[in-house]
Formats: sequence, C-alpha cells, structure tokens
Amino acid sequence: MISGHHVREAKEMANGIDLTRTMAPTSVNFSHYLKEALEAISEPTMAKTLLRHHRYLGNELDRKAAAQWTARRLGYAPDLSQIVVSGGTQSALLVILASLVGSGGVLTTEEITYPAVKPICDLLGIQLVGTRIDEEGLTAEGLESVCKSHRPRALYCNPTVHNPTTAIMSNARRREIADIARRYQVTIVEDDVQSLLLADAPRPIAAIAPDITWYLMSLAKTISIGLRVAHVVAPSPDDMRRVLAPISSLSSWFVSPLSAEIATSWLSSGRADVILEEIRKEISNRQKIAKSLLSDTHHRTQPFALHVWIPLALHIDLQQVNDALLARGVRVQTSTMFTLDKARIEPAIRVSLGRPLLTSELEQGLRSVATVVREAR
Repeated sequence: MISGHHVREAKEMANGIDLTRTMAPTSVNFSHYLKEALEAISEPTMAKTLLRHHRYLGNELDRKAAAQWTARRLGYAPDLSQIVVSGGTQSALLVILASLVGSGGVLTTEEITYPAVKPICDLLGIQLVGTRIDEEGLTAEGLESVCKSHRPRALYCNPTVHNPTTAIMSNARRREIADIARRYQVTIVEDDVQSLLLADAPRPIAAIAPDITWYLMSLAKTISIGLRVAHVVAPSPDDMRRVLAPISSLSSWFVSPLSAEIATSWLSSGRADVILEEIRKEISNRQKIAKSLLSDTHHRTQPFALHVWIPLALHIDLQQVNDALLARGVRVQTSTMFTLDKARIEPAIRVSLGRPLLTSELEQGLRSVATVVREAR
C-alpha cells in the first residue's frame, strides 16, 4: 500500500519544483519523534483534558520552556510574565503592532522585507515606511532619516539572516540601531527566527536593548513550521500587560493546545536540540549543493541559512526570468514580493533550499536556476 506521505510527495513533484517557501527541511527522524509525542498525548488522562480548553498565553510549563529556549539567544531567561507562547509570528505581529503602532501610526522596516508585514499593516491601517539597507541589513543612517521625517512608533527588523537577503547585522550596527531607536522613542520588534541555525550568530538587539525591544522567536525554521508556535518576549511585564489588557478574551492568536504540548515536551526533554541538529546537518548538505551548482552565479547566503538570494543585473527583466523558470517547472520568489517601493524594485530572486522533500529535486531546481540566470545575463 502507498502511504499518504508518498502520495503527497508524488503530487508535489508533479506540480513542479517549489523553491518558494523558506522552511526547514524535515528532520530525518521527525516522523518517529512526532509519533512518540502523539502517543504520549494520547494517554487517557491527558487526552481527556488537553483539547477541552484554550492554551491562553501558554501555560506555565510552556512559558518556562520558552524562557529557557530564548535564553540561548538573549543570554538570560526572561521572567514568565514577559512571555507569551502564540500561534505563530504573524498572529503575534498582528497583536503587537495593533497595540504599539495602531491605526494612523507609522511602522518602519527594511525597504526589502518579510512580505507578511505589509498586509498586516494594511489590515491595521498602519503606514509602512521602508528604511534603506546595505550588505549588513538595516542602515543606521537610513533609520535616523526615517525617524526624523516620519516619526515611526515602532521598527520591525530581521537582523540575523534577513529575509530575503540573508544579511547579518554586525554587533556595532545593532548597537547603533538600538541607540537611534532609544533617542527617537521607537520601540523595536525583532524577528530572530533563523538565528539558532547559525553556529555563532551575533547577539540579538533584544539582548542589547531589552527595555525597548519585543523579541520574537518562532519554531517554524528550527523545529517545524506546521506546529505554528512562536515565543514572544516583551520588554517588561508591564509592557506585556498593556498589550494583553484590551484583548484578554480574543483567542484567535492563541497557540493550539496540541502544538503547545508537543513543542513544550520537545523543548523540555532535549528532543528539540536533536531535531535542530538534524536540520542543521541537512541544511549544511543542501548549502554545499547550492554552492556547487550556483558557483558561476552571484548569490548571497549564510552557513545553515534556509535560502539563497540571487541579485540580478539591473538590465535583466525579472518577469522574463520568472517566466523562464516556470517554463522549466521551477517556482521561486522574486524581489517584487519583498520590496515596499514598487517603483524601486532591484531584480533578484530568492531560492529556498529547505522546501523540496528530496535533495535530487533541489539539485534539479538549482540547475534550472543557474541556467536561466546565466542565459539572462
């Protein structure tokens, strides 16, 4: 009998090679770990109670596990009253930005940024202003200029393996950004989703300026995107209370009890460390494949990063490149999706290394990318 997994795998391959989604490759023993976790949850006493209630903010065990997990980056374990375990980064951003910025307010972010930020701002009536970036990501000069001209209430940034350019901001730049934000009374919202994949990532801005930074660390890129679990650390317990007070009965952003139970058990038992290491091993192998197959193609990435950014010459027609790839059955994301100012789009494509189930599929896709980019020069 053909398993459901293999049926889905065959369907995915029939639909072409998808290099669009920046996601972690599946841990080699993930099905075993998941089966183990679900069997524990199915124990009669737990099964009777687990799904009878919301997991409001995450229970105490969830938040203790989150404190220890985020401490790896922050350098300290946050107080439990500063932590919320939410149903993913986007849900958390919706709540945080509604409170910090609000309708009519200004949020600034990198001029090329995580594409979910714009629809969230549109939904909330927030004006979104792009800040200049360079090879390190957000620039200090750009941020100060935006602070003077637009008076943003908050800054959303992704300084470690920036999505999509893979830039990593230096420690010195992080201190500059924190100083400017403090001077102009701008609250920072830092997305640190890929940092634990790296062996030696710089300290997060939240560790430099914890009193003005909301820190987000999802498990999507380091454990599993399907869990939809993100850890949110507020600057202080009072800051968290102010954000939560108006929405105490709103459950749409709560973490699923089933997901929270699995995530907390893995974080507490050390299983998450095993999964993380298996993902790092697999993405390291995929990075080697990308380095080999894209050796003649100018590209940017980082060790253990889940994607590659390929800037193209300004004269290249980005739509033609995308169409040529689609004709070969390969899907990527273009810079159009990430660029806030559509009048200033610099041609580039983002290629996910983790999305294909099989490395053979990745190799085929990367060969097509290399060929199309070479022919477009």
